[in-house]
Amino acid sequence: MSLSSSLPPALSLSTLTWRYVRQFVRLDSKEALQYVYTVTLGADQPSVIGKEQLELAWDLVRRIIVLANAGPAWDELVGGFRADGMRFVCVSSLSFA
Repeated sequence: MSLSSSLPPALSLSTLTWRYVRQFVRLDSKEALQYVYTVTLGADQPSVIGKEQLELAWDLVRRIIVLANAGPAWDELVGGFRADGMRFVCVSSLSFA
């Protein structure tokens, strides 16, 4: 919860999302990304708040990719090449905006 003298108390969706997904990010990183996409729902907020929501979402995506580290989950998140040499697109390359 964020407390400010000029603003009412507020919850941080990105912090709540991270606390939830960090428990299973190594097991199912694609599913974790699905939860992170909800953070971007605030991107249409006025002023700098919308841009801040996008930055927070990208930060969570970076955290998930780093925790995936290696193996099949890594390839799904950052892309790679199939056995026949064809490149495949990664899940995290989806645009937020």
